Amino acid sequence: MRGASNQMYDRLLSLPLFLGMSQSDLHEVAAHTPLGFSTYESGSNIVDKDGTCTALLLLIHGEALSHIESDDQEWSLDEHVRAPYMHQPEHLFGWHQRYTRSLTAITPCQMLRIEKRDVDFLVHQFQTIRFNLINALCIRAQRKSHQSWRIRPVGIVAKLVRWMEDVCDSPLGEKTFHIRMTYLAQVLGESRLNLSRCLHELEEEGLLEMRRGEISVCLPMKNVED
Repeated sequence: MRGASNQMYDRLLSLPLFLGMSQSDLHEVAAHTPLGFSTYESGSNIVDKDGTCTALLLLIHGEALSHIESDDQEWSLDEHVRAPYMHQPEHLFGWHQRYTRSLTAITPCQMLRIEKRDVDFLVHQFQTIRFNLINALCIRAQRKSHQSWRIRPVGIVAKLVRWMEDVCDSPLGEKTFHIRMTYLAQVLGESRLNLSRCLHELEEEGLLEMRRGEISVCLPMKNVED
């Protein structure tokens, strides 16, 4: 039993929120804050898109699928995420407190849920948690704010890679874009023919896979030259 407890604390210490804390610190956190642990079987829905964000959700074990759709419903994106992972912490506060991405278990997943009122308590009582949460939010904000100021990509491959990086929540991992080639060509400002040639060349190089209406890729795309 003690070994299982230590294993749980080791998993918690691997999470960005608790980075730098000792086991005694975590014991103190657990003593003052209800930590909600849940297990989800493969294929189970963890979070609904547009659901109200009332708690901080952390994936502490397993692999899940994050799904988001464009406002015009013309395309969508699936991203594989692995523990340790924090699901959209930027929506816990602010003007839009609803999830924009759903989350579904790919493998059996273990989640940690911390209610908003308890997050407020933790950031006031534990400086390490406060700095870790602020750091996570700042990294997301800085990444997004920098996107508009980067040098405009030249060439169809560079445009494609930049667009993929910009729309993804994480710069790493397996992604599947559900999008029509004609729509993607419009987004990139390229002809459908040129885009088709480009995608087939990248597929031949083993950098992505194509199916009807789908493009699968594992970012970052190594050795891509325009």
